[in-house]
Amino acid sequence: MSKKVLELLRKQSRDYISGQDMADQLGVSRIAVWKQIQALKKHGYEISALKKNGYILRSSPDLMLPAEIKAGLQNKMFCSKIYYFPTLDSTNNFAKKLAQTGAPEGTLVLAEMQTQGKGRLGRSWFSPAGGSICFSLVLRPPVLPSYAQRFTLMAGVAVAAAIKKVCSAAIRLKWPNDLVIAGKSTYLKVGGILTEMGAESDRVNYLVTGIGLNVNLDQNVFPADLRSRGTSLKAQDPHNLPVVRVKLLQQVLLELEQYYKRFLKGDWENIIHEYRSFDILTGKTVRIRQGEDIISGKVTEIDSEGRLVVKSNKQILRVIAGEVTFQK
Repeated sequence: MSKKVLELLRKQSRDYISGQDMADQLGVSRIAVWKQIQALKKHGYEISALKKNGYILRSSPDLMLPAEIKAGLQNKMFCSKIYYFPTLDSTNNFAKKLAQTGAPEGTLVLAEMQTQGKGRLGRSWFSPAGGSICFSLVLRPPVLPSYAQRFTLMAGVAVAAAIKKVCSAAIRLKWPNDLVIAGKSTYLKVGGILTEMGAESDRVNYLVTGIGLNVNLDQNVFPADLRSRGTSLKAQDPHNLPVVRVKLLQQVLLELEQYYKRFLKGDWENIIHEYRSFDILTGKTVRIRQGEDIISGKVTEIDSEGRLVVKSNKQILRVIAGEVTFQK
């Protein structure tokens, strides 16, 4: 019932609503309404009460609560079912379990903090409570498994587009899955995307796309080994202004839905063109690690298949996967 009480408070918006009016609309007692108001306050909602006038919502907490996400959310596909956790080992792990047991497309798993957040190549992802956005989506695209990598690139474009609309950060994409802020001679990582798949030889059963963004972290809170390589959107703001995480998440979900629909309609050529507009690697000399093998060369483009094209020892190589670093 807290959700319904919150909806009434939001609907009233700029004026008080009496406890009796809410009780009548909800078909409960005034005491039941009062208890739900107290529960909302414990979750961080600032609600004022005035005798003979009732209640008014003053502010909402900076938590990625389902009610906050759905309030004013323009898209419908990627919020059909929301699982929210203050703490979770990994949103991708939980989303995969849901996908394997039939969770519908668009299922969203959110965590304020991950204890075992996952990055590429089995690395951990630093995601302290209150400063990050960590979520995973269940997708069921009717495509061949060979198309799975494209979803990471598509998600990268969508998230970059969302950040560009909400924040002042000059966001770029580092193939294949990093969101970065460009420096003079290097870059700082602000986010990452991890897509995992359940598939048969001729079809994808599910994709789980996990996205982690460093949002309101100060630079000095990063572990020592990450401080020179990672950053947050707030830390890169000229005035060190925090970002409203729910607002950014809503924009990310909206962009993801729009780009996903475009992808399913066959608009990949335009999507990869937009990816190139955010690309930070083209023209750079890089080292690409593939297991024990290392490729060195100059990146000439991201091709129409989403592969990294590298000129190495007069050869043109088209790289499907690998860990890329700038070569000094």
